[in-house]
Amino acid sequence: MAGITMIKACFVSLICEAFLHGVYTILCSAAFYLLLRKSRVRRTTPANILMIIVTAIMYLAATAHLILSFWTNFVAIFNQDGAENDGLDTDLNNFRDPKPYSQIALEMVNYIIGDSVVVWRTWVIWGKNPYIVIFPAACVLGGIVSGIGLVHSFATVPPGEAIYNTDMVNWFEPYGAFTCAINIYAVAAISYKTWQNVKQHRALGIKMTVGGGSCYGVLLILIESGIVYCFFLIGAVVLFSAQSSGVYIITDMLGQVTGIYPTVIIVLVCLKMSWDSTMTSTALLTTAQFVQPPMTSTASEGQGPTGLHSYDS
Repeated sequence: MAGITMIKACFVSLICEAFLHGVYTILCSAAFYLLLRKSRVRRTTPANILMIIVTAIMYLAATAHLILSFWTNFVAIFNQDGAENDGLDTDLNNFRDPKPYSQIALEMVNYIIGDSVVVWRTWVIWGKNPYIVIFPAACVLGGIVSGIGLVHSFATVPPGEAIYNTDMVNWFEPYGAFTCAINIYAVAAISYKTWQNVKQHRALGIKMTVGGGSCYGVLLILIESGIVYCFFLIGAVVLFSAQSSGVYIITDMLGQVTGIYPTVIIVLVCLKMSWDSTMTSTALLTTAQFVQPPMTSTASEGQGPTGLHSYDS
């Protein structure tokens, strides 16, 4: 990928981004359906309204990102002869043009929302303990600052300057570090909470198995922590540091991935398939095994005690 030209990388990135946007559209439609099909009381709760707004903002930002990608590529290829000069004399390489740094700004919007969703899920899973989210919340703030710096560096880059200039690298690397730290922390926090819950139930003699088995539980942790997005970001940082044109492919895909993974979390929450919902239902089912069924008949005289207590199932 290191030898791919910029014009080819941008064209491939457009195809990949369009495909991911199709996937995102399906997920977003499912999210809106699940959020709006609830009863009127549940549909108008602050939490549900907030999720509707968040889902809409992320989808609009991702759609705008795709439109800008298509517009930039179309102009570069057909109006600026990008195929002949490898895109070097086109808007693809003109970072003072509003389109490139507008795309970065849109990614920042979805980054802030997406990582905030991960922090929120960690907070919920930890019983709304405020101390557990101090570190990731600080990382979100750090990511916002570095993201603003990155957008500013794009907007003020001197004409003809390469994308890999020192100023951009100095902002992009901490941005990647902050968001990776959030997702790695979420993996560790959710995994530890899982281990704690299983240990507590085993101490009570209750054997807990997350519905779908251990693999399903691991999958839930990976999804709710946003670790898949983290892999994309690490790839972008590596390619950016290596000054590879492949970074165009990854960064444009991130324009959709930053919206996809929080939407997946919202869908799981609506379907009650999220980590905390699954663990709660599993705990109820396993605990029910220890509950004695109700006794409706009274023992006959000489056959034992009478008036046995009836347990609520």
